[in-house]
Amino acid sequence: MPDWKVHIIFGFLLLALWLNTINNFFSITLNLQSLFILILIIPFISTFPDIDSKHSKSRKLISLLLSIFISAIYIFLFPSSWYYGVGYFCIIYFLIRFFPTKHRGLTHNFLFSLIFSFATTYLLHLALNFGEAEFLSFFSLLFLIYCFHLVLDKF
Repeated sequence: MPDWKVHIIFGFLLLALWLNTINNFFSITLNLQSLFILILIIPFISTFPDIDSKHSKSRKLISLLLSIFISAIYIFLFPSSWYYGVGYFCIIYFLIRFFPTKHRGLTHNFLFSLIFSFATTYLLHLALNFGEAEFLSFFSLLFLIYCFHLVLDKF
């Protein structure tokens, strides 16, 4: 089973291949903002399937980031009771970080990769407001990277 660095390297290799393909065959060029966001999310997408492993770096990072994000939203919405946000941070962090899961379970199948890739692409669509062709090309990239993680885990 490859470690997280191999998954990220192959994610960036697939990004380079994908950028070349959409530019040459579909005449789609990305603006700098879209390219920057893709570069930021490739490590996340390439390592996300291992979130079900208790010792994975992606699980540690995602549990921390999600806890910070949800707590910050609570503190922003209810500043007078900010201390509840700190409590929510601890609860959410420990639930995600230490929830017992089976490695290569739910996150290591084709249907989950399809749903996850679509949901992530839709969130990017809301943030970047790109068109239909870009939506399909982003979805194809994210789905390809996620599925390639599953293929690499077979070896």
